[in-house]
Amino acid sequence: MYLQSLMAQKFENYSGLPAHAVLAAVAVSFFLLALWTPLMQDDLVFMAQSADLSRVGEPGGAAAFSWDAWLGHVRLMYVENNGRLANILAPLGAWLLPQWLRALLIGLCSAWIFAVAGRMAFGR
Repeated sequence: MYLQSLMAQKFENYSGLPAHAVLAAVAVSFFLLALWTPLMQDDLVFMAQSADLSRVGEPGGAAAFSWDAWLGHVRLMYVENNGRLANILAPLGAWLLPQWLRALLIGLCSAWIFAVAGRMAFGR
């Protein structure tokens, strides 16, 4: 309780400008980080699993996204990985969204998480 009142006194004179500047810096930093980071192993594995499922019955067929293959991927993730949402949605983001859009979403979501955490910590 004492710590909470001390923090409230310390931060009561802050205006919204520093908070907005911090959130903008977080959004830009995470945007650039995501933009310059290539797809990692998990993303590539989930894309490959989805691509393998799309080529069933077509030996040597070209890998492409298909909704039927993605539903097969969802079924596979549910059976093998207990249906973790990030694993289920990974092929959608990797196949359908361009790199800049994924980076923009990551930057905005990261800034939103910081904003919510700040609101929870400081009660504003």
